Amino acid sequence: MAALYDWLLVLAIMMVASVPLVAPSNAAISPGNPLYRLMLITIAATFFVGFWRNTGQTLGMRAWGLKLSLPDGSAVNYKQALLRFVCACISALPIGLGFVWVLFSKEHLSWHDRWSGTRIQLIAKDPTPNKTVNANDSSQ
Repeated sequence: MAALYDWLLVLAIMMVASVPLVAPSNAAISPGNPLYRLMLITIAATFFVGFWRNTGQTLGMRAWGLKLSLPDGSAVNYKQALLRFVCACISALPIGLGFVWVLFSKEHLSWHDRWSGTRIQLIAKDPTPNKTVNANDSSQ
């Protein structure tokens, strides 16, 4: 579900990025245009690699309480995040089998997690509710 959430965001970004290319000529972009494909791949890679490297979480992962890390719990670097993105693209090719593999793996690892040496971990939410501060409270 986190991936679906993220891809909806990425598709929205791709649509917005496509407007300047389509609007001036009011013509469709040819489906095989290699520069346009490169632009779309770059948008997706920048989104995922950027979030994975900087926070370990995309927006979808944050919403579902998931975090990407190395097996020891440390953060991934750009090379590992980019490798995971490329491997995730390969995992998606055979009808998404590389993603579904998580359901059958003892370690609950996707193909791209295995290949890139990364892990998705469930992070606990803060059990204490947010406290509200009363401006009139003199005990502070």
